[in-house]
Order: sequence, then structure tokens, then C-alpha cells
Amino acid sequence: MKKFDTDAYRWFHEFNCLIKERKVYFGSYQPTEDWETGVDCSSAEIIIKNLMYLDSVNSNPIEIHFNSPGGDWWHGMAIYDCIKSLKSKTIFYGYGIVRSMGTIICQACTKRYLRPNCDFMIHAGEDGFMGHSINYIKNAEWSKRINRRMYEIYYDRVIKKDKTMTKKKMEEMCRFDYFMTSKEAVNQGFADKVV
Repeated sequence: MKKFDTDAYRWFHEFNCLIKERKVYFGSYQPTEDWETGVDCSSAEIIIKNLMYLDSVNSNPIEIHFNSPGGDWWHGMAIYDCIKSLKSKTIFYGYGIVRSMGTIICQACTKRYLRPNCDFMIHAGEDGFMGHSINYIKNAEWSKRINRRMYEIYYDRVIKKDKTMTKKKMEEMCRFDYFMTSKEAVNQGFADKVV
């Protein structure tokens, strides 16, 4: 009988990481009935630390197991940039829901796999700006720049599969919430395979 590894169990449940297996888990929690967290400062800090630690041990592939409705652009881009900077190849596994910022993080990975019942959704960013009216124009300009960057990230991966894709077409796809099954996401080039 295999001995129970309490240290691995603690790392898995407290820090979302299986060190020996080189697996990192990313999800969200639901603090209230009508609100679910996604990518935020705390979750980004945990996943970045885990990825950097595993990458420092050796350069074998790292698996990222993901189930999240999306979240904050800036913290999501911190995760994206971290993944792109690793020596290790990264394998993304999408479960349940991979939406919004989660679909951007997916594009940073070397291989992008979705589970059969994964719900994949892209859309233009929501800035949710609140504040003095004089700042609306500056915030709108900044939001346009962020959205252009998002379209580029998608485009750079999708064009490898769909040679007819254009940046304008990508922008149109993101105009409203654009839902895809895992199979549809693969067919359109947002992921590589349903597993």
C-alpha cells in the first residue's frame, strides 16, 4: 500500500500545486451566492509563485489545470507574462469554464487542451470604470489599447490554424460574449485538442 504523503496533500490543498507531478491548479471560489471570483491579485500571486518555483527546479513541462470564469486583466496579464517567461513548456487543461481572462492565459501556454464539457468564452474587456467624468475619455482610450492587445494575443495563435482570420474578424468575434464548446474552440484555433 502506498504511503500517504501529508506534505503533498497540504501543498495541493493549500497552495494548489502538486510539486512532484509538476501540476498547478487554478480555480475560483464563490464568497456570495451571486458572485464568483476569478483571476485577482491573490490568485495571480499563488499561481505565479508556483510556476516560478517549478520552473526553478527543472525545465520539464508544467501542467496548468484551469477552471475559472475569468477575472482581472492586469493580474491575468501578470500570469500570462510569467508563463511566457518560463524555461519549461506549459500544458493548459481547461475544465468546466474557461472564460474571458482565462482564454487569454490559455494562449500563453505551449499546448492548449480542453476537456470535453469545457465552456469557452471570449469577449471584449469590461473596464467597469467609475470615477470623475473628466477621466472617462482617458479610460476609454486605455480600454481600447487593452482590447487591441487582447485581439493580437488571440490572433497570433488562431492564425496558425485558421489562415482566413483577420484582426478585424477577431474584433468582431469579441464584440459580444462569444461562447464555444471545447470542440468549437479547437476548430477555430483557440485551443489545440479536446482530451
